Amino acid sequence: MFHFSIALFSGLLAVLPPVTKDIQRAWLRNSASELFKIFSRTAALNVSLPEPILFSDQVSHEQAYFLFERIFSTYKTFEFIPEAGLSTSPEGRSCILKARWSFRNTRNNSPYLFVVFFYLIPDPGPPWSRGTPSVPPWRISEIKAERL
Repeated sequence: MFHFSIALFSGLLAVLPPVTKDIQRAWLRNSASELFKIFSRTAALNVSLPEPILFSDQVSHEQAYFLFERIFSTYKTFEFIPEAGLSTSPEGRSCILKARWSFRNTRNNSPYLFVVFFYLIPDPGPPWSRGTPSVPPWRISEIKAERL
């Protein structure tokens, strides 16, 4: 049964867009530095997270790095499951990734469950760099969550 679960998880990762895999990897590793690579550099990031984190503001990509570094040091992820597809805007210029995030407060061991929405915009980098492994084609411009 364990081998079937690994195969199913590997199969799911194979059909997800690269940005989904990058976001999932950053969240599962509690890595602000990996998440920082996917943040928009052209506009302020809107971040809105309910209690127990309780943060809502526009921040630069550098400020978002420090925010998530603090969040990941206090709240450890034990599950991050993105939905299989991305919802695209009618113009196709942006998309939304929805994921379920389960985590635990390291101070008091309290568990939490959020649904997190990532608003993704195309990478505004030079055309020759888009789609290369070192530069993701999508950037995070907004992160919002709801507590379940």
